Amino acid sequence: MKQYKKEILKGFEKRKFDLSELHDGKSLPWWIEEKWTLSGLKSDNRNDKLYVNFLTYKQWENEIKIVDEILVTKSEMENYADYSSKIVELDLRKGYFTEKQEVFWSEFDKIQKTNCKHRV
Repeated sequence: MKQYKKEILKGFEKRKFDLSELHDGKSLPWWIEEKWTLSGLKSDNRNDKLYVNFLTYKQWENEIKIVDEILVTKSEMENYADYSSKIVELDLRKGYFTEKQEVFWSEFDKIQKTNCKHRV
């Protein structure tokens, strides 16, 4: 597993989500390099499932799938333009991963906190 994926996975584990399924690019559509299904472990999100999609470059044409975006969704994506259940995304195209990752987790935490308040 690449280092940036390990860091993302550690972030989800810290937030009490566990990797329950991992699908690699061979079993997925051309626009997904890898997909994770995460299950909530904490009482606030125990029944939650998240899908972490490692999306490839939209003009991908060769044998190597290069991840240019990580999209976290509430349900499985139907196609490469399906952002209907988007929770948060991380753009890997430009900039510094560390700074973008901080924004990613900040947005994710804010959304999770809001969702927990609505469950009462």
